[in-house]
Amino acid sequence: MLNISFNSLMKYNIDTILKTRPIYQIYEIIKRYQEVTHTPNKVFQNMTVEKLKDVAKSGLVTIGAHTLNHPILRNEDDVNSKYEIDGSICELANLLKKEIKYFAYPNGIPILDFSEREKLYLRNSGIQLAFTSESKKVSSIDNPMCIPRIAISNKESTVSLKKKIFLGSFWNTFTKLKPTGEYSERKELNKIVSAEMLLEQE
Repeated sequence: MLNISFNSLMKYNIDTILKTRPIYQIYEIIKRYQEVTHTPNKVFQNMTVEKLKDVAKSGLVTIGAHTLNHPILRNEDDVNSKYEIDGSICELANLLKKEIKYFAYPNGIPILDFSEREKLYLRNSGIQLAFTSESKKVSSIDNPMCIPRIAISNKESTVSLKKKIFLGSFWNTFTKLKPTGEYSERKELNKIVSAEMLLEQE
């Protein structure tokens, strides 16, 4: 789709590659893959609306928005970034019949996954706190649209989680310096894609 040679991409994890692309390209890649491999759609793993309402009524947790389609917002144009944010807040508010005050950025790495643009959209949508995946202690001087938290994924090992908690903000520095880490590889991929697009324009 991007006219980039296989050899240029083969060392990267597919998740990392997809995290550099806008959501419409990801859907197109999935569609082409399914056509070639005859792979059917998987059953959604999301909570049902009924379960979501039950959790909200429990009072044990507060539910916040997280976009409609889970794109990396920084990869989207202005229109789609705003649509993903506003749409998720409005739809969730309508489902739960209550104001939505909180938001978590998909993937959540500051600068790489979201920018000042997204912070502005969130403030204008009435969001009071927006959460990143930046591991460090919460401080009273934190920007309300950039609150750190220790993110846990379904692939997270206990060892990795302990390291995040123990190292705190040093964990962020470590992940950015790691040459085979997501941060470094996505930076490299963005450069490769940008270089190929410049060649096409010449």
